[in-house]
Amino acid sequence: RSDFLRQKFEEWSEELQRLSEFARTEPHAAYAALTHGLRGRWTYLLRSMAVEPGDLKPLDDAMEELFRVITGHDHFTEDEMTLLRLPVRLGGLGVPGFAATAHKEYEASKLVTEGQSAELYYQCQSTWMPQSCEYLRGQASQVKKSIALSRKKAAAESFH
Repeated sequence: RSDFLRQKFEEWSEELQRLSEFARTEPHAAYAALTHGLRGRWTYLLRSMAVEPGDLKPLDDAMEELFRVITGHDHFTEDEMTLLRLPVRLGGLGVPGFAATAHKEYEASKLVTEGQSAELYYQCQSTWMPQSCEYLRGQASQVKKSIALSRKKAAAESFH
């Protein structure tokens, strides 16, 4: 498992480096490739496997380099990075810090699928109850909202 993750993170870091090179001439296209292509693969992995935040540091560093190329800035403060990592609807670039959100993504995914997983595990003969599914979706929605709220609060605090 750790070899698989290490290999994935190395591949993704290389992809980000290539994307950074591409972003020097086509920053908008590089951003679109990031948000519409690469980010989905990363989110899937973070939701399906428990990942140590420290293992994601190289990806976050490569992402910061890409942000520097896309925006044309040489250096970002921690507060600026917090702002850039906000969702687009809050004025950010919509690409979260992976080390900071990995655990939350995994826990939210576990919450949504725990009922189905238990049913498969015990091989119950009863059918899945839609009410239970709706309850778990509501719980997952609350977790996502709390993640967004904590990111919003962190950004607001960075201005004070």
